[in-house]
Order: sequence, then structure tokens, then C-alpha cells
Amino acid sequence: MKEGWKYVKLGEVCDVNAGSTPLKSKKEYWDNGTIPWFTIDDIREQGRIIHKTNKHLTKEGASKTRIFPVDTVLLCCTASVGEYALTKIETASNQQFNGLVIKDKEQICPCFLLYYCATLKEHLLQLSGKTTIDFVSGMKVKNLTVPIPPLSEQQQIVSFLDSEFAKIDAMKANAELALQNAKDLFQASLKEMMTPKEGWEEKKLSEIATIINGYAFPSTSFKNHGDCKIIKITNVGVGEFIKDKTFTNVSPKEYNDFFAYSNDIVIALTRTVISDGLKCAIVPEDYNESLINQRVAAIRIKNNTVRKYVYMILCAKSTISYVLNHVNTLMQPNLSINDLRNMPISLPKDELTLNNLVYVQESTRKDIEVLQANYTRIISECDALKQALLRQVFE
Repeated sequence: MKEGWKYVKLGEVCDVNAGSTPLKSKKEYWDNGTIPWFTIDDIREQGRIIHKTNKHLTKEGASKTRIFPVDTVLLCCTASVGEYALTKIETASNQQFNGLVIKDKEQICPCFLLYYCATLKEHLLQLSGKTTIDFVSGMKVKNLTVPIPPLSEQQQIVSFLDSEFAKIDAMKANAELALQNAKDLFQASLKEMMTPKEGWEEKKLSEIATIINGYAFPSTSFKNHGDCKIIKITNVGVGEFIKDKTFTNVSPKEYNDFFAYSNDIVIALTRTVISDGLKCAIVPEDYNESLINQRVAAIRIKNNTVRKYVYMILCAKSTISYVLNHVNTLMQPNLSINDLRNMPISLPKDELTLNNLVYVQESTRKDIEVLQANYTRIISECDALKQALLRQVFE
């Protein structure tokens, strides 16, 4: 124990209460509301200090929940366990968050409590019930041990961490900007590559590739045993194939027309576009001869150079506009197999020109991937450095 510090239960120094969500179906609780209602999206948009919220309640809606005072620390105890923020406004909150309302600010400083909460994520995850989602009960939160140094020392600690975190945030912001610039540079080079030039021709994707539509396998076919892998929509990320352990016990001979092979391109037909781009990926070697379900299509191109070229086009953000103009958005963005087959592809008639284009783009991609890896490492190290400083203070 550090000299002059005492350790008490969080419930002894804070009132701990969960937020709640008034019925969304009651328009009188929400329409034209002016009373702040906090969710995790507010952290994502403005950071740990909350001065406003995106959503608001009416007075009638606010009467159905709890209003937390200024300087309440909001601690997420379900779903995104361990997220935290300090509110500088009176606000309600959804049920994901517990409000930690300090009983006596002469005993504990709100910003000191905020930094203490920054150390809790791993411990809270260990305490979670682990049912369908992580959940930490209010009683467990109240029983957390919180260190209480003298108030003057708390203020010194807050000042020190504020200063150091500001430096780290500046480093991280520079790395994030550089990372985005690297991504933009690659997209600009792809756009230049795709711009039709003299001697080019436009073809439908189905004219240069075999398009394989997936099969609607019965749910009883999906097992965690068997010897035939399934490629599902969850396996297809944005430029990334996501492996899992789902197999089927159906006989491969029954479904010869629904196989994907290594180096095929697979594309999601459901939720085809997400914020980062088009959900398409290359089938890896260990997924050779895998069955594809109906929410995924495979694009098979025998010519290695043409396949690489088409994959680059699918990875280009400019391709998203075609998809968005052809998806069915009644329920969720679904790309039809016919619209995929009819997707226009512009490419040089001359094979040498195509080879040179692909070679230059692959070289550019590799260079930018190195830059992205470096910037991603810096961003990760910035987060780790913050945790190291917190451990230095609190452990």
C-alpha cells in the first residue's frame, strides 16, 4: 500500500446506478427532446469527456429513467465492457452504463476516478457473467476496490496523466492521419489504374470469369464435425478471408457446382458494402474445395494476371458506387448474382499492358502495406503506453 493512500470499496465513495432506455416506441419520450441521453456512440465521437449527446429525451421520457449529475463517471458494464467517460452535463444513459456519482468531491476527484476506471477493463471482463454477452452486475461494481490518495496527490496525478496522455494522443493522431493518407494513396493509384485508356475494352464480369452462386444448405447440414468446409458470409471480410471451424457432413459429390477453390475470389451477396469497402476476399489454400452457401458468390478466373486485376478493381472504393446502385436495400444491402455477373470491367486488350499494370499496383500495395503496418504498430503502442502509465500510478 502506498503511503498516505487508503483502499475502499467503490460503493463507499460513489452511488452506483445503471441507466435505462425509455420505450423507443413511445414517440412522446423522444420526439423533439432536449434532455441529453448518453450512449457509447458519444464516446466514439467525442472521447472520454462528454459535453453533449447525439440523442435526447423529452421531459416525459426523462421521467422514466435516471438523470446523472455533472461529473458522473459512466462505466460500461455490458457488451463493450470497460468503456468509460466523464460527463460535464446532466444526462440520462442507456442500460449499458453504470453511473458512478461521487458522494464527496473533497474525498475523491472526478478526473482521478475517471483515470482509475481506465484500468478496469480486464478486471471487469474477469468478473463478467459470460452468458451470451459480457455483463458485470452493479453489486460487483460497488465491490471494486478503489485507491484513495490525499486529494492534493490526486490532483497532481491527474495533472501528470493529462499532460502525458495529451502527448500520446498527438502521436496517435499523427499516426492515424498518416495511415489514412497511405490508404488514400493506394485508392488513388487504383482509381488511376481503372481509368479506361486508348486500347481498352469493357466487358461484363461474367465474360472474363465463371461466377458460382452458393447453395442454400439445410441448417442440419452445418456441424462442427465432418470433413468439408463451408464458406459463409462471416468468412468474407473487406480484403480479408476470416477463417473459422465450421464444417458440414454433406457429401461433396452432391454439390459439385457449389465448390470454391483456393485463389478464387469470394464476395458477400448480403451486406456487400460496409464502411471500409466491399466485402470480398481470396480463398486461402486450406479452404480449397470448400462449399459456399447462398449468401456468397465465388469468382473463378483461370488467368492469374486477370484474376489479380479483377480483385484489385473489387478492392477499389470507386467500385462501391456500382454496387450501391444495384443493391436491394429494402431490408439490407444485398447484391444479386445477376448484377454481379453484369458488373462492367474495363481492361487493356494488350496482355503486356495488363501485366505491367498489375505489377506496378502489386508493388505499390506492398509498399503501402509496410507503411500501414508501421502506423498501426505506432497506434497500438500509444494505447499500450497509456496503460503502462496507468499501471505506474495505480499499482
